[in-house]
Amino acid sequence: MKKFFILMLAVVAFTACKEKCEDCAILPVENITTTVLRTYKGTVTVTNGNGNSDYVQQDVSVEFAYADGAYSIKMYNISFSEKMPISLTAMIIPNVTVTKAADGEQLKEYYIEGNGIVPIASMGGQQMEYERYTITDLDGSVASVVSEKEMTDTGTLSFTMTCGTFPTQFEGTDIRKY
Repeated sequence: MKKFFILMLAVVAFTACKEKCEDCAILPVENITTTVLRTYKGTVTVTNGNGNSDYVQQDVSVEFAYADGAYSIKMYNISFSEKMPISLTAMIIPNVTVTKAADGEQLKEYYIEGNGIVPIASMGGQQMEYERYTITDLDGSVASVVSEKEMTDTGTLSFTMTCGTFPTQFEGTDIRKY
């Protein structure tokens, strides 16, 4: 009887956790081949509004990647508020639109944008879509400045977006070492 009670308690706990996430869908993690184009480290700023101070998180790693015919932005160990009990292992913004802005010898720049993108949160080995935090007004750029004289290639990624109702900004630089 004791084992049956513990088993029922586990089933109820699992069901309760699952019910909390009615607006998300669990996605398979395997079988996705991703090519990371660049990795950046920078600062995320979330504007909280209502007279509250902004939430700032520094040293956030962000990948700009290409997978299955689409560009994406993947933010690692990210939180969007002091009140968030844990950081997300990752938040993926899929299907980002990329257009070429400049393609010179020293400067290569691309505009990134998107609207109505459902982000994918990764926690505990599972990926879930979160419609509640749909990305709107994604606008930014990826730039690479090449100096053959100094043998350097410096990259930057900057973007703004609204995540649900929270205006969010990222500013970062390429972490490659030469």
